[in-house]
Amino acid sequence: MVTKLGKCKDAEFGASGNVFLARWLHNADAPAAEIQRSALRGYASTVKRFGALIILEPGSKAPDAAARKIVADTMVELASQCACVAYALLNPGFLGAAARAAITGLNLIARPTYETKVFAMTPDAITWVCQKLGANVSSIELHADVAAFTVG
Repeated sequence: MVTKLGKCKDAEFGASGNVFLARWLHNADAPAAEIQRSALRGYASTVKRFGALIILEPGSKAPDAAARKIVADTMVELASQCACVAYALLNPGFLGAAARAAITGLNLIARPTYETKVFAMTPDAITWVCQKLGANVSSIELHADVAAFTVG
């Protein structure tokens, strides 16, 4: 079951067990990133260790500079609790591949203390998060929860 943690016109945030969920629909701007920060901080205060699944729906835009700073600062703050972050960039074709390559490159430069990986499909990202979190998360339950979370 997904716990709803926050929502705005551009994104929604939730959690399934020890996995934080973010679904970006449109613009990743600073106000939306602040809602994500608040949701993630609140969630992190309830768990010892977590993974994150960030889903960027087709048509969602790259975060602006202010949003990138908010997200980066939040992840530095919570890095000791974060086991892994999976990005599911669902934009098809060349633009989707270019965005996935850009995020992969940025993570290589930033070198976060937690594992990160970028995927073209949400089920692959879910499977990877489950593998990284081990016995702490059920793959079947997380697949079902993410399916319910992303409907609509």
